[in-house]
Amino acid sequence: STSDIIHQYSLSTAFDLSTASYDSVSFSVASQTTGAGGIFFKPDGTKMYIIGNTTDSVYQYSLSTAWDLSTASYDSVSFSAASQDTNVVDIFFKPDGTKMYVLGGGAAYQYSLSTAWDLSTASYDSVSSNLRSQDLNNRGIFFKPDGTKMYATGLSDFVYQYSLSTAWDL
Repeated sequence: STSDIIHQYSLSTAFDLSTASYDSVSFSVASQTTGAGGIFFKPDGTKMYIIGNTTDSVYQYSLSTAWDLSTASYDSVSFSAASQDTNVVDIFFKPDGTKMYVLGGGAAYQYSLSTAWDLSTASYDSVSSNLRSQDLNNRGIFFKPDGTKMYATGLSDFVYQYSLSTAWDL
């Protein structure tokens, strides 16, 4: 969040961080935001989304070669979540790209994208989930692949689990 640079690493054994090595590849988002926060990739690795903590916005990037940060470019597309929260920290997308979830300091907010993976078509669903009773300073959000569970982390050093009675509906 201080350098506004994303760094790329490879893992010689999948999902094993002890095998990570730096690829000497980085990408700066400083032209769009300072205080870069959460990052999310489209499942096929061709789109990347960054949260700007100081701008309370989400920024969209394309990768011409999937998962290769050296091929990233800004799409000149952003979405402001400032009307919902002025302390946005993380982001998550439904696997089909039609729903976006933005985590603020104490709540999660739900958005719809009329065109999958295109931030320019995003709109607020007027749906949120207050997470303040568990942690006043949330930092990370993740969903079970079927959308029936949500997980949040915060400065309390706990992971909190939430159930969604309707998948992907906060």
